[in-house]
Amino acid sequence: NPETGEWFGVVLDTEHGLLIPPEYAHGYLVLSEDSVVQYVVDRPYNKPEEENFNWNEYNIEWPLDGEPILSAKDAEGRK
Repeated sequence: NPETGEWFGVVLDTEHGLLIPPEYAHGYLVLSEDSVVQYVVDRPYNKPEEENFNWNEYNIEWPLDGEPILSAKDAEGRK
């Protein structure tokens, strides 16, 4: 929650997924080189509705060893 600084993290695997309600911010860190990330969405992508955040903007305790490899979109950060 950007207003309160609250966040939570969970490790997902092949038996556990996570439902994120529409309009909730979310991010993920892939922990292995052979991971597969699959999204199920409720409507087609609409870029004007998108809001980006910097991956390290809210003091989330990412389980990192060194610097992350970011996608171009994540490296771009907040607009």
